[in-house]
Amino acid sequence: MDFENHIRNYFQSNDYTKWSRFFKQTTRRLSNQKNLRLAARNKALKLLENLERTLKRKDISSFLENQDLKFAEGRYKVNVELSVVTDKTAMTGKTSEKFAKSLNNDHDIRGSENQDSITKTQTTINNEQEENKQEESKQEENKQEESEGGDVIVDESSTMCVKDILEDSIEVSSVIKEVTKIFLSKFPKTSIMDLRPKSKFSLFLDLELQKTILHEVFDEIDNYITDDIHEYLTSFFNEDFTAQGWDNAINNMDFNRCDSEHLKNIKKLIQETLPKFLKAFSLEDLNPLRDITILEKPHLNHGEIPLKGLGTRIRADGVGFLNDVVNYPIVCGEGARPGAPQKKSVDDDIKNASSMAVLYNNNVIEEADARRQLFTDLRIYGLTAFKTELSLTMMDFRSVHRLFEVDHFGLPKNWVDMPNFVWLYEAIIKWALCVNSTRNGLIEHRKKRRVSRYSEVGIAKKLASLRDQHE
Repeated sequence: MDFENHIRNYFQSNDYTKWSRFFKQTTRRLSNQKNLRLAARNKALKLLENLERTLKRKDISSFLENQDLKFAEGRYKVNVELSVVTDKTAMTGKTSEKFAKSLNNDHDIRGSENQDSITKTQTTINNEQEENKQEESKQEENKQEESEGGDVIVDESSTMCVKDILEDSIEVSSVIKEVTKIFLSKFPKTSIMDLRPKSKFSLFLDLELQKTILHEVFDEIDNYITDDIHEYLTSFFNEDFTAQGWDNAINNMDFNRCDSEHLKNIKKLIQETLPKFLKAFSLEDLNPLRDITILEKPHLNHGEIPLKGLGTRIRADGVGFLNDVVNYPIVCGEGARPGAPQKKSVDDDIKNASSMAVLYNNNVIEEADARRQLFTDLRIYGLTAFKTELSLTMMDFRSVHRLFEVDHFGLPKNWVDMPNFVWLYEAIIKWALCVNSTRNGLIEHRKKRRVSRYSEVGIAKKLASLRDQHE
């Protein structure tokens, strides 16, 4: 009761009516704020739903993806420019340091004019000796870099050993003997018979003789591209699709039961590789295939692969091994930087052909040293890339190393070039099936008996003579 009396007396003494009015106003204000918050929340939810529906639209999503790609390419170009600026800044810093040192040397010389003349002369001689040593060391480093990146010279002793080993096992036609005789007489200083269409020897050789050799080598290879494969590629890449239409065609590609295994594998290859070209095409002005200098940084020449052979070390930008048979390299490739001059293409071509010959010699010698039956149909494969042009080659041995061109093509650069993918995929498929044929042939050849005791004795003498020459 005392508490109630106290409360009553408090409100009566402090104007209860005034407090009641204040309480009602406060309650009304709080309820209004709650309603406003609810209304704002509902509007925000509606905006969020509308935004989600808009972003899920196909045209908006494709537009945003293209913008992301453009921003990524822009950031990449900025990074490249920054790296160039950083390199130039570093070079400027080194130059300024060298200039500062020269000023300090001049200052020291001027400050030491009162010293003994013999001391000054000795200091000058020491400085000149140090500069000469630095120049000599730089020249030696440049020579080492040139020797590592230069052309690979085919070891004549290894080639002669391979010829001695294989001469009793390889049977050649009269046409091959005649062509080899012409080659050795007209091009005695050349170690590789280049039978590619534009080589000096091919242009010199009689057309009928060359046709006979090409028939012997390529009749089986050209049949790798069957009519159904060619018709499928031609019909697929001559479709008039939009960018989204090509994406749908790749995603909805049919795999029929009646398709051959090769055709099924080709469809898988298209699904894995074609989207990368389509993304490049969608970049428009930033398309790296239209401006190859965009690809200056990520390129093959950022590192070479050293291959150690019998007394010879070669280097290549790309290498392919037969891991399921034996760890033999049977593919080597060379690529040039986007800004490289035309001379680099010629140098890479010579270097890769020489590397292929070295790989062939090493593989034959390794097989003979292991007392295995000699695989006379062994072939080594090569590829060279210059800007957007690729050449696919192969090499065999018939008294001399013979170099053939399996195919060559240029990379399509935009949507207009879609039909050119027919030649790209046919060339890659043909070359890959050639490599696979060599692999299968080597596997089957491994099932044969080892060489006879008498053949082993003869081969051992030839290999011992080769090792003596290398030592």
